[in-house]
Amino acid sequence: ALQSANLSPAANRLYPGLSSVQDYDRDTGHLLGRNNLSHLKFTRNEAGLLREGMIACCEYQWPIAGHAIAYEDTCVYGTTEAAPSYAVWGDSHGAELAMALGERLGKKGQSLKSITMSGCPATLSRAPVCRQHNIDTLAAMITDPNMRTVILVGNLHDDDASSRAAIKGMEHTALELKKAGKQFVIVYPIPTFDFDPPSKLALESRAGHAPETIGTPHAAYENRRGHIRDEFARFTEINDMTGIRPDAIFCDSICHIYRPGAGVLYFNAGHLSLTGAGLLADEIERTLEAPL
Repeated sequence: ALQSANLSPAANRLYPGLSSVQDYDRDTGHLLGRNNLSHLKFTRNEAGLLREGMIACCEYQWPIAGHAIAYEDTCVYGTTEAAPSYAVWGDSHGAELAMALGERLGKKGQSLKSITMSGCPATLSRAPVCRQHNIDTLAAMITDPNMRTVILVGNLHDDDASSRAAIKGMEHTALELKKAGKQFVIVYPIPTFDFDPPSKLALESRAGHAPETIGTPHAAYENRRGHIRDEFARFTEINDMTGIRPDAIFCDSICHIYRPGAGVLYFNAGHLSLTGAGLLADEIERTLEAPL
């Protein structure tokens, strides 16, 4: 996240407080699953550049002075030898997914745009700045001759007027992409928790509990997000579209926060780790390779 120099959270011991981008080594927020997000701070007149080989996930916070990052300036993952033909478009639930899927596409000589803004799924029903960002993004995608496949993702929950409007908004976005001849996938709601998974794993493991047994009942997901998943499933079936069920990946009788042989699946209560995002990316990749 971009953060001005006068907003440095002095009480956060994880905040790097770098004097120069040249001193930056690795993110300790989204990527490594710490509780307090760490920010790479760009200061006025900073001339340093991010170095090749650094690990980073892009998630745009609410725009500065009312301006969002332009479509042509969004982050790209994968090869530098080909124009992006894929995009992950959504809110913060797409940040790690974009990186994980981009790594896989890069091995195939392809690349992906990461168009994720905090609290701003691909719907026209949100706050004015978010709505304008999505209007501009949709228009740019439709006219981008290289863009072929779009993955839509959003953190939608609760059965209230705002969520229902957001669902309709994402459905509208999907229909517009379909009319433009784009292939796309809608990612249904990702399971979330009311506790911090890394901390919970540490405490429960220390108490002797097997990490793969720690989570929340699948019924809790059904109660809070099942209706949204089912609404998306209805919509995709009627319109011959493709959807991905994250709960089918991360849940059986419980929704898990750890998988043997893989690792910790979440870096906080609401967001997948790169490990978890990798499992979701694998399923999306299999879906895209299958006849749609």
